[in-house]
Amino acid sequence: MNDLADRSGMAAEYARVLRARGEIDKAFEMLELARTGASGR
Repeated sequence: MNDLADRSGMAAEYARVLRARGEIDKAFEMLELARTGASGR
């Protein structure tokens, strides 16, 4: 379970990087991954 939380946090952080680069669509994909990872799938 802790592993999923770590992956969720990494996905959210990477989404911030993508957004800063202007890759908005990819950022939303990462945020969705972070959200589903946090819920335990």
